[in-house]
Amino acid sequence: MATTVQLLSDLQSLSRYSSTGAEYSPNSYNHGWTVTNGNLELTGSEVDVVSHYTLRIYPDDATPVTVSLSSIVLQDSDINRLLGFNAKLKCATEFSASVTLSIFDGSSYPATTGIETAIDSGTFSAVRSNVVTVGNIPAGEDYNQARISIVISGHQGQNVHLTLPNLIHDFGFYSNDFVAASRQYLPDFYWEKDGDAESPDYPFFRLIDILTSAASDVKRESERMYGVETDEFLTNDEHTQFSSLSTLTSPFGVREEYSSWLSQFNGEKIYRNFQDEDGNLYFDNPSIQRDFLQWQLSTGHYGRSAGTRRAMIEAAQQVLVKTKDGEESTRSVAITPQYLGEPFTILVQTLENETIDAAVGQSSYLVEQSVALAKPLGYSIVHSTETEFFFTLDSPSLGVLDELRWG
Repeated sequence: MATTVQLLSDLQSLSRYSSTGAEYSPNSYNHGWTVTNGNLELTGSEVDVVSHYTLRIYPDDATPVTVSLSSIVLQDSDINRLLGFNAKLKCATEFSASVTLSIFDGSSYPATTGIETAIDSGTFSAVRSNVVTVGNIPAGEDYNQARISIVISGHQGQNVHLTLPNLIHDFGFYSNDFVAASRQYLPDFYWEKDGDAESPDYPFFRLIDILTSAASDVKRESERMYGVETDEFLTNDEHTQFSSLSTLTSPFGVREEYSSWLSQFNGEKIYRNFQDEDGNLYFDNPSIQRDFLQWQLSTGHYGRSAGTRRAMIEAAQQVLVKTKDGEESTRSVAITPQYLGEPFTILVQTLENETIDAAVGQSSYLVEQSVALAKPLGYSIVHSTETEFFFTLDSPSLGVLDELRWG
């Protein structure tokens, strides 16, 4: 991904479209920006770029107006990073804007000196804030918060337009591998001279970041796909670290968008979820969805490794994660071949507490769906829900001695 990313939400940044391409309606747009000594209106008619809305500011009089956005939630990854804000403003007359960025210290937003910019009339022009360092999370708080304040003066009562607000890691451009590498091939005074510039600082190296952003993304993605060679590890423990796994070929490190490509080597497509008879999805959070994906890719029990007793047991266990009493699931499954003397019928039994969509004596639609993908070709599956399992002679699951658990 790009090294300089937007920290504001879609609505805070006045984006017209979501990440999926859906257009946000201006009638229900909760952007969070407020104004003192004036009024705000969201408009899509007087914009700088078509991808973003504009805030039209109506001053009450010729005195300064203040536009602000408060309670911007920051993440742990923002701690110890330099933050900066920029936007574009326009007015029919010449005016000035003082932009201030501050971080909540646990009790208030401390007084901070912003950056004032003189702006010509009639065109959208860029304004920038001061740069602040995000400290540790204040005591008693769950997260850091930031506030942006823009004081607009000299507007003479004319409407002012605000668009393209961006909150970024101000030094994020240096994370671009090509920017860092370029310093090795340029004299040091280029970096020093570039750092003396203001609003923005390092304009030359920021330009290098813009020109090589896509190339940097490709380079990093290639490195993640490749993974780490065994002889590169210093210790055996490093073999299991997530950062060492290939995002293309490792079932446990694969990126979501590459999972369908990887599944072709199992000879079966990826199954994302199962529905009960009422249409309710079983995997209802990202964690168990990811576990289900990794199980399919690592075992192949829905594809090349289907048809075995182990494949059917593990297939049933995928939908036995939840329990009705809230206790941890044992994922107990009993498999009985030649059920009722039929050579091509297999009985699958699970416990009632772990079978969410069935009562005792009933069959589970969820279990039947999953096991059907792992059963031997030409066999039929019968499922039964039990209160508990009892020792059963001649059963390969329930008639085995010297094991800690039957089933």
